[in-house]
Amino acid sequence: MTAGHPTPPAETTTPLSEAVFCAFDTETTGLSPLDARPLELAGVRFRGDGAVLDRFTALCDPGCPIPGPIARMTGIGEELVRGRPDPAAIVASFLQFVDPTDILCAHNAAFDVSFVGEILRRANRPMPPNPVLDSLRVAELLGVPKGSRSLRNLSERLGLPAGRFHRALPDAERVRAIVVRAIAYLEGEAAALGDGIPTDPERTPTPAVPPPSAPPTVELVLKLAGAFAFGDVEVAAIPAPEGLEPIEEALAAGASVDLDYGRPGTPPERHRVRPISLYRTGDRRYLVAWCAQSGLDRSYRLDRIQQVALRR
Repeated sequence: MTAGHPTPPAETTTPLSEAVFCAFDTETTGLSPLDARPLELAGVRFRGDGAVLDRFTALCDPGCPIPGPIARMTGIGEELVRGRPDPAAIVASFLQFVDPTDILCAHNAAFDVSFVGEILRRANRPMPPNPVLDSLRVAELLGVPKGSRSLRNLSERLGLPAGRFHRALPDAERVRAIVVRAIAYLEGEAAALGDGIPTDPERTPTPAVPPPSAPPTVELVLKLAGAFAFGDVEVAAIPAPEGLEPIEEALAAGASVDLDYGRPGTPPERHRVRPISLYRTGDRRYLVAWCAQSGLDRSYRLDRIQQVALRR
């Protein structure tokens, strides 16, 4: 993902409480939009003061098998999507639901944007003009330290109540709550969050930035939270870079590899994986692979693979 500089969807003097946002989420059959498909798409349109304007939710038939771990995690099995519209149809319906001036919001937003964008590219349709906020960046404004990228962990750190995860509408509602809390804080109304969700004060982090002296505007929140343009997220298949050629061999043979994985300068962890695909989004490159330890598909950043060996 590359950070763009989208034109604010309203005049820069528009108060945040009056701006309209749309929190959205996708559930998918896998991690790469090049070889996985959406299962479910949901959105919640709301004003910055927390008032919900409308909701959208739809299941779709991905046109491919649903892996068992995905079905168990989401509760979405073959019988639930049989006869449903295809992904292109629900993406089209969702974009009719969203106003072109809405500010889109999602958790780990590049993931959801990449799946919706890939459907649009295959249908030869233009990208929507909306700017996009990532709830991970928004949460940083509230003082949530960087760590696990899961929505569950972020919700726990903010003291949001437990509930169903890995379904599109409940997850979109959580993104809405996170954005509304950040807006309330920036507007100096931290005691009256307005999102309708109780807060556990013992688990609510200390905000990372002081409230602005003047009333915050749409332009300010887009800047503070690193908004990007929808079309900035491009996905492309890539070959294995130099030094990681065993991944290509494993892809061709359906074999497994051992990865030594970790941030540069830190002791790596050994992962036994079966590669599925290699792709690039923005300036980051990833391997999607089935992990023997977890039994799930995982994404691995190529710049964190310190060593790889083909298992024979």
